[in-house]
Amino acid sequence: VSTQSTGYYRISNLDQTIGNVDQLLTNDVQKFCDSVVDLYSNLAKPLLDIVIYTIKLASSHGIRGPGTMLSYLFMSGVVLTTLRRPLGRLTVEEQKLEGDFRYVNSRVIAHGEEIAFYGGNRTEAAVLDGAFKRLVYHLRAAMEFRFSMGVVDNIIAKYFATVVGYFVVSRPFMSTEPSRLDSMGQGELMEDYYRSGRMLVNLASAVGRIVLAGRELTRLSAYTARVHDLLERVTNMTESGADPFKVREDGSGEAGGKEGDEVDVGGLNETLRSKLAAWRERCDARDAKINVDDPMLRAPKPKGEGELVVVKGAPIEFAHVDLVSPDGKLLVKDLSFTAERGRNVMVTGPNGSGKSSLFRVIGGLWPLHCGKVTKPPQREILFLPQKPYLSIGTLRDQLIYPLSAAQMRAQGVTDDDLAMLLSIVDPAGLILKEWRLDDVRDWSHSFSGGQKQRVGMCRLFFARPKYAILDECTSAVSDEVEDVLYEVATILHCTLFTISHRPSVRKHHDFCLNFEGGMEGKWQWTEIDKTDLSSKLTKLVK
Repeated sequence: VSTQSTGYYRISNLDQTIGNVDQLLTNDVQKFCDSVVDLYSNLAKPLLDIVIYTIKLASSHGIRGPGTMLSYLFMSGVVLTTLRRPLGRLTVEEQKLEGDFRYVNSRVIAHGEEIAFYGGNRTEAAVLDGAFKRLVYHLRAAMEFRFSMGVVDNIIAKYFATVVGYFVVSRPFMSTEPSRLDSMGQGELMEDYYRSGRMLVNLASAVGRIVLAGRELTRLSAYTARVHDLLERVTNMTESGADPFKVREDGSGEAGGKEGDEVDVGGLNETLRSKLAAWRERCDARDAKINVDDPMLRAPKPKGEGELVVVKGAPIEFAHVDLVSPDGKLLVKDLSFTAERGRNVMVTGPNGSGKSSLFRVIGGLWPLHCGKVTKPPQREILFLPQKPYLSIGTLRDQLIYPLSAAQMRAQGVTDDDLAMLLSIVDPAGLILKEWRLDDVRDWSHSFSGGQKQRVGMCRLFFARPKYAILDECTSAVSDEVEDVLYEVATILHCTLFTISHRPSVRKHHDFCLNFEGGMEGKWQWTEIDKTDLSSKLTKLVK
């Protein structure tokens, strides 16, 4: 794809007809080239042999013998081409499934940190297993078909071709009609039989190789179709540009919430507040049934000199902890604070000062250099990044990640509950008007930046963790939606750690943890004076 134009962008982002372009540009093009080279080597010598032996046999025995062999070549080619017809489709599907498997693996590599924060290892393992099993099942079916066709190919191209060759060479010697053989002696007859037999057997062998080359020709046609589609789309995109986007006449999905559930500009209405309170009680009952001693729900304990203590319902507490990056840089020195339930914390500081490193330690992704960290189980903590990780699956799967639809229903949650939670951050219902909960898309391309963050907020409301870590997760939404997020978090009794550079979120927090950066790793833990903050905001408004 030429980089002299924007075709590489258009083909990967604007064209939805071709998926896994990287697979086409690397694996499929390579196999296409290898198949072309193999086809040339498999056809060149057999074709030359056919021409030479046909001329020699026609000059000595007439055209009847070579004509019979060429007729057999034509008929066997027609039969085998008909039988091999599914091979092209199987090859195309094989390349597509290989591309899908590579894609899901690359997603895990690219989004490993987000998946670890969400605890989505089981969900991603299920996606990987599903893609792998689909590929294996298809490969098994394709190999069984190729094995069956290999048996038929060998019978027709090798054994039958040899039998036909010997039959053709023996006919003049067994014929009772007058021929040039009548004047030959026994020695000359044996010499002529041997020479003609060798030439006809070699001709039959060449015909057999031509017939077998049809297998490679069938696979080449499949690779050619995929590469041709790619080149055609790239050429159209480069020369003509993308097709105009079509405006939808109406929504294709469900309505977003029921009447009376909408969010007012000034906040939540009383009906929705009562529903959120009922949702909180249901979440409390759900959490009480979860076995926190399950090792999959327990926070990971990487090796390190520090001490990590995991206690159900415990506050997040740091005691004399040094935050050290993997390359050995001291980010924060002797960090000590306690974040009690119900007291939101705002984390500030310049880039590279250790804000994200703090949450990696809380999430158990980084080992402790020294000190002691006390925290609740990983099940009670949710990480919400600026760009939420969007898994492969339905719209429902995005809202309940990392749970599955079966796990959601086992907890007594319905689609109406999800619609209610989504209507909080999407009061116009645009998401559910455009897509149904069962729709499957590449959501990282389908959602806008604001919609991605709204889905992340809905995911927070659904999980209803004890603590939530927000990393610039409201940068693409309005101030009103941002205020609703913090109001709902308060109703759900969810304590927030927020990384944000927007002054408007300061009013929703009780403490500020500021990292100064630099080699000394200084930090400050201060209580936010909301009274002084309100007076400053009032003066600013005036």
